[in-house]
Amino acid sequence: MPVRAKTSPTFEGIRQVKAVLIPPNSGNYSGEETGLGRSEIKLIYNQAKQRFENTVHYNDFSLAGSWQIIYQAQDTQGTWSETKLAEIQISTPPPPVSIKIHIQRSSYNIGETLSCNLDISASSKTSKSYSIYAALVYPPTVGYFITIDENKGFSLPNDIIAYRPKLELSGTKTLYPLEMQIRPSMKTGNYQCCGVITNIDVDATDAKNWLAIDCKPMDIK
Repeated sequence: MPVRAKTSPTFEGIRQVKAVLIPPNSGNYSGEETGLGRSEIKLIYNQAKQRFENTVHYNDFSLAGSWQIIYQAQDTQGTWSETKLAEIQISTPPPPVSIKIHIQRSSYNIGETLSCNLDISASSKTSKSYSIYAALVYPPTVGYFITIDENKGFSLPNDIIAYRPKLELSGTKTLYPLEMQIRPSMKTGNYQCCGVITNIDVDATDAKNWLAIDCKPMDIK
């Protein structure tokens, strides 16, 4: 979720803008003495939109309810402005983790190199371990998938092995499980590169244990 601020009458003379985020039921803001759970982020000026904003979406709205956002600006002389209070209502907290698949192209030819990257993110700043799975799903006419292990080796058809059996995650990481030359023996058709996140030591064959999943299709001609 984006966090944004506009300054008045102009942005000139402003060194920085910060936003302090206070979770629901934390009481009133009292500076550094505000209880645990407060987060502070720096907002960067966006010239095109003429406003200050966080450069990446803030993912730590981990509790449903009314969050307080305290904005404050500092001028080039080092003087801080008075605080400005805003509130945001979170009805559904974000999932604890998310995964996003990236492929370079939507179509490949035999002999070209196919690559697939995974962006994985945790919504909490607290580090926790997860299992990461990466799979290449073959066309329906072939009828199976293969998973990729830590050494970028391939499983037997329809066998599930973890790419990273235990990965400690806090914030966002990018993984590079798949980079392969498309062999002439590969069937043409629609493939998918997929990623799945689970807790560690759970049955990954059961979709109920999947915390996050993403797939991207591509054609091999």
